[in-house]
Amino acid sequence: YLVSDELKLLNAYFDIMNLRYEKTISFITDIADDILSCSVPVVFLQPLLENSISHGILKKSERKGTVVLTGEQVQENLVFTIEDDGVGMSDEMLEMMNNGTYTPADTSDYHGSSIGVTNIQERIRLLYGFEYGVQYTRGSVGGTIVTVTIPVNH
Repeated sequence: YLVSDELKLLNAYFDIMNLRYEKTISFITDIADDILSCSVPVVFLQPLLENSISHGILKKSERKGTVVLTGEQVQENLVFTIEDDGVGMSDEMLEMMNNGTYTPADTSDYHGSSIGVTNIQERIRLLYGFEYGVQYTRGSVGGTIVTVTIPVNH
């Protein structure tokens, strides 16, 4: 499974979601051509895109927004970021997501099981080790930035 396969899946998923929400969401991709043939875990970015839409953009009162996906090789790693301009997360939520202590009962402002994102973190760490995985930060204009780092595997 290649980066190009994941990108096709993400675009198809986004097209379906955008139709469902009457074209109120923009999806911008900036993936370096030289990583398109790199191997990646199957369906490892889609749950993150889903969260950006469902828990970020659709939680805004106007239910409109943008998700930007970037991907590049940085030294011996592939680094992907998914940034949305949604409602963002509290400091407490960011900390729990980053240290793996989040459970759905922890807060009332987040609805969902987080199984998808937890699964991604666990899969990446099982495949590549604990130095790789998913990191959450606050965006510069609100929203959330999710960074996924895995080793390059051609």
